[in-house]
Amino acid sequence: MPFQGIDLYGRVIGVNSRIESPVRGSSGIGYAIPSNLVQAVIPQLIANGRAQYPWLGISGVEVTANNAGQLGLPNEQRGILISGLVSGGPADTAGLRAANAAGMGGDVIVAIDNKPISTFSDLVDHIVQYTAVGQTIQVHVLRNGQVQVIPLTLQARPSGN
Repeated sequence: MPFQGIDLYGRVIGVNSRIESPVRGSSGIGYAIPSNLVQAVIPQLIANGRAQYPWLGISGVEVTANNAGQLGLPNEQRGILISGLVSGGPADTAGLRAANAAGMGGDVIVAIDNKPISTFSDLVDHIVQYTAVGQTIQVHVLRNGQVQVIPLTLQARPSGN
């Protein structure tokens, strides 16, 4: 069994998954899977022999200080501009909107379940760590200058995506 990373109180905070070592030894950079992800995946593996991961079915662009103005948004705006929707995917079914070819008119995801979203890391981290397949989340989007809250039921990510 791999070594578990522990905190000062002896609680497991991660399970080491690999090490990158220039000397083929136990020194180098170690990579770990966070314990909350392990706790979500292990019961699925035991029950079903595989794990399902929640999925939005979008592609997008991070809204930054460098591109906000070009996208017709205030310079201080942050979030994920939806640039594409998978037909029949969770975001498409919920009625989220993708930008046109010029990058205009699409919804900008600014929060999920009241947690601000500024980057793809924010989005992926929240979906992976705090949600489950079949769960309905509240997606806060900036649409036509107004924030709207849209319920979205997460589906299992199809294999290959």
